[in-house]
Amino acid sequence: MHPHYSGIYCERSNKNSTGDVMRKAIFLLLGLAAADAGAEQRQLLWGDTHLHSTYSSDAYTNNNLTGDPDTAYRYARGMPVIHPYHKARVQIDTPLDFLAVTDHAEFLGQIRNIHLNGVDTSELGPWDTIKAKVAALVLNWTIDHGTGRDLFVRVLPDPELTPLEDAKASSIGGGDLSLLPMPRQVEIDTWRSITETADKYNQPGVFTALIGWEWSSLPGGANLHRIVLTDSDKSVAQMYEPFGLDDSPFPEDLWAWLEKTSTETGARFSAIPHNSNISKGYMFSASNLRGEPFTAESAAQRSNGSTSPKSHRLKATQNPTLRFRRKMSLPILRFTLSISNASGHPTSRNAATSSGKP
Repeated sequence: MHPHYSGIYCERSNKNSTGDVMRKAIFLLLGLAAADAGAEQRQLLWGDTHLHSTYSSDAYTNNNLTGDPDTAYRYARGMPVIHPYHKARVQIDTPLDFLAVTDHAEFLGQIRNIHLNGVDTSELGPWDTIKAKVAALVLNWTIDHGTGRDLFVRVLPDPELTPLEDAKASSIGGGDLSLLPMPRQVEIDTWRSITETADKYNQPGVFTALIGWEWSSLPGGANLHRIVLTDSDKSVAQMYEPFGLDDSPFPEDLWAWLEKTSTETGARFSAIPHNSNISKGYMFSASNLRGEPFTAESAAQRSNGSTSPKSHRLKATQNPTLRFRRKMSLPILRFTLSISNASGHPTSRNAATSSGKP
């Protein structure tokens, strides 16, 4: 799990809360959302908008075999948990105010399922069954021996291709991964578990469990990843499946999907640029990835779904500004989100560790 701590300034409303425990809308603001709020009206909240659990393919192949969303939320709430790598008991000194578990949408839960339950060859012919079983054997042996990173590196995009060439080739489905059946039902069940766990730990006025995922486009090594957050509760979030690189590597297709899904379900989304400093400039291009110039319509569609980052070289130092409103007993009108830099979280939030049992 990778903590990217965030600070939020909250401007309180003078109106009484409705008491409804479901989340209010999440929405985007370019600029400082709470700049006009008096200092006495603000409350600083701390949390994490980007965390991978054992359901992410890269996390699992890199031996996060036990750190599921339940573990993440327990840790964020200040409860002791067992660290998925060194197995020590860890506990944060001061609980967080909010957390979003944002696993990669691509192959969601699939690597974990193959490792734990075996590969599903029920719809394969004899030769494809043999290839799938051999591929699963290699995958499982690699994970069991702690060398999963080697497999992860092998599926990274070809840096010799331009981002447009790689995006058109849709290389995510090629290579060794194409030998492994990836049943859609696994991803549906995993998404259901993620959303239900978020609702389980969402406690209005005390702790906010946001639902989200990571869209992981990396054409030609140009990092175009976005962390997609939504105001959906589980009942709304389960009406759709997270849009991933395996749906499209083109950002404009993500914007179109967010707009369409918002219209169909009533959910609202905000996509935070992730590691834009290694996008090879494509996050800041005057044209889209297909080489088409932005129009007023396409620019508006993008701005409706994406935050504006203040990019820095260090990981997780983008500072998008968002407004969050959610149905909670603590009346909140607006938030300003600012992700801290890689030098770390304030010392009061550092994790305490011990080798004892929970």
